[in-house]
Amino acid sequence: MSFSSLLASSQNHLTPDTNNSLTYTLSELSSLPSTSAQFDVDGAYRLLSTGGFDAGKFEEGIAEMDVGERTAQTQNLETFLEARHSAFINLSLKRSQELSAAMASNLTKASRASSWSAEKKRLQTSLLGSRTYQPPPSSPSHTLVVPSTPGLHASTWSANQSFPPLTPSTSTLSQTTLGATPANKVLWGASRTLDSHAHLHYRHTILNETSTPPDTCPGYLDLLSILETVSPNDLATTSLTWLAEQQRSIFQTFVSQKVTSSSTPITSTDFQEYTTSHNITSWHKVWLALRSSLIPQALTTISTITPPSPVLLTRLKTGSGKIGYGTGDIYRTLIGKLLDFENIQGDSPGISNTEDYIFARLHRLTRGGTVRAKKEDLEGLKEEVLSWGVKYFGNVWSFGLPLFCAGGFEEGISAIKESDEKGNVRAVSLAIVAGRRGLVSREFYEEVVVMYCRSIEGGSPRIAMEYLGEVGRERRKEHVKKLILSTRAYAELAGVVGDDGERVGNEGESTPIDLLFGQGEVRDILRECGDALGREGGGGTDAAELYAMAGEYGRVIEVVNKELAVRVDSFKNGVEDPQRNYWKIAAYNFAEKHLNQGRTHVIERLEREDNLKAGSTFQLLMNLTAFFDKFMEGKFGESWTVLDSLGLLPRTAGEVSNCVDNFFSLDKVARDCMGRVVVAGMECLFNLHASLKQDKSQAAGLTQQGSAGGQSLAQQANIDHDKAMRDIRDRGRLIVTFAGLLHGSLGGEVAKLIARMEAYMM
Repeated sequence: MSFSSLLASSQNHLTPDTNNSLTYTLSELSSLPSTSAQFDVDGAYRLLSTGGFDAGKFEEGIAEMDVGERTAQTQNLETFLEARHSAFINLSLKRSQELSAAMASNLTKASRASSWSAEKKRLQTSLLGSRTYQPPPSSPSHTLVVPSTPGLHASTWSANQSFPPLTPSTSTLSQTTLGATPANKVLWGASRTLDSHAHLHYRHTILNETSTPPDTCPGYLDLLSILETVSPNDLATTSLTWLAEQQRSIFQTFVSQKVTSSSTPITSTDFQEYTTSHNITSWHKVWLALRSSLIPQALTTISTITPPSPVLLTRLKTGSGKIGYGTGDIYRTLIGKLLDFENIQGDSPGISNTEDYIFARLHRLTRGGTVRAKKEDLEGLKEEVLSWGVKYFGNVWSFGLPLFCAGGFEEGISAIKESDEKGNVRAVSLAIVAGRRGLVSREFYEEVVVMYCRSIEGGSPRIAMEYLGEVGRERRKEHVKKLILSTRAYAELAGVVGDDGERVGNEGESTPIDLLFGQGEVRDILRECGDALGREGGGGTDAAELYAMAGEYGRVIEVVNKELAVRVDSFKNGVEDPQRNYWKIAAYNFAEKHLNQGRTHVIERLEREDNLKAGSTFQLLMNLTAFFDKFMEGKFGESWTVLDSLGLLPRTAGEVSNCVDNFFSLDKVARDCMGRVVVAGMECLFNLHASLKQDKSQAAGLTQQGSAGGQSLAQQANIDHDKAMRDIRDRGRLIVTFAGLLHGSLGGEVAKLIARMEAYMM
């Protein structure tokens, strides 16, 4: 049964109740036989609220609704609204994919009743009223009359009119689709079921950005409420819903002073009393009712104005006759155009503010037509608002409201981001809420998040890391690596390495990076950060720390090897280089803690990595460090003993080829320092040879001065100086031969230096 035929069939029941009429449509429906009208309440209400009186559209809407058919049998308006409210809860539950069974079980009959009580109170305190004159500015598509005095900008809904925030809705959207990710506690100022100012409060308490309470900018909160209300699947209709709700809420104070908690929802008497007290004409009253989606009041008023209401209501349908505009009341003309889906321009009589104009334009988009045509019309409205610009509205928040209603979310957020010093933090919240609701592209809102992270990473790397949870997984990895490398806040972002070699968070808590990635991904990220430092030539301590946090102990040892090798003989005027001392102590402590304590976690990791070469190089460089320590102290005998024990230099002619092979099998960092080792080794032999030669001369002098048959000190010590010096010269020749077979691998000057020292030992 179409809506028009439904009204026609109930003509006999349309006797106005002037005493306490709630709504004629509901009275008509309730008087029908119980089997004659089964339809979707939510679908009917939505069509009514947008002026959709077309019979075919109404019947099609019934078939498409997924809330479930409900009887239209109602005794009064409250019963009707409560049924619709319950249907809305069921729809929310049905669409909630993340609602746990435990949460669902808590929605008992009592909790539903409590929820209805809150909704009932909201309905009781929602009435309509007027706005200050504010038409849209001029644009190529139409001519508008711009007032000489400042008009009503959107932000003054709160600032100048004491406009309260929206009351909590019953929607479960904010609890289910937002999830429980680490960033939620700082992002969801939009969730009316949560703390409206959670994001700003978080920044105030955690970052200590200001000594005063956080800014609860009304325009910011209004835009958040738009994002929470509108749907990308039906932007025009849901934007209309939001605009209507703002219109109703302006008069909350007036109604709340009049009604009591026990009274019924807004009645026609309430409506009449308010409009009469404000000297509002009848057709103006109808316009305000339609503008506020107070359909029962609109229908009641129409019936009062025009007694044969079925005739008028039947004609409120597209394609079956037009409403006679005439030259009478401007609001009757405006209502006729609205319900006939005609184009309403900014200078049309009755359009008194920007919101009215946007409402009328959006309402026209709810008519029939192709998806493409509707999209083009909405795009045209967005471009029109953009052409007005921020300057016309006076501030970015007032500009953002009509722009958001027209679908210009990305453009509005971009304008907010560039507006002032606080624009960045507000823009990122808006972008994330819009992104999660599918109102902006993923690329856009991720870019806003990334730019915001860059702006705060210096002072708040942990919070920046949490925000990166909003970025897609692959891009997130790259930006997390950049964050780690740019801030070097390794402990704050990824924890520290414990005494057992395992990475741990502060007091056992999960670290920010662990909240974004799995254990394997975290290891990969930390390892790749260490690799990046190595490629940039800035490895060292940072790279070793990152590798250790990743559990890549083979790479840790490789870093230590590199740092030790380049500084193995770093002394200046006999004083050890501080960096050499640092790495020497670090290597010693690492070996004592993780390599000399049995089967540790580090040893297990090294075994899994199968990196024995790095381990052997580590031991070699530790010994070479000890060799140079003694060498620089002038302890040539002790230092030669250490070097000779390493098997790097040949002892006999038969070992020369083996030593050459061993040289080329060494790790590159060890080979690179072998030239200095060979020169220092030859210098040890040279000094030992000189010492023996001097000792022999002193011994000979003592013998000549002693009595007949006396012995020298060398003879008393049973030392054969000649043999010892021959042995030293032989080792020197073997070193020269060994170096020659390396074909310059030790460096061009090495061969000359050791050859010269060998010659001095002759």
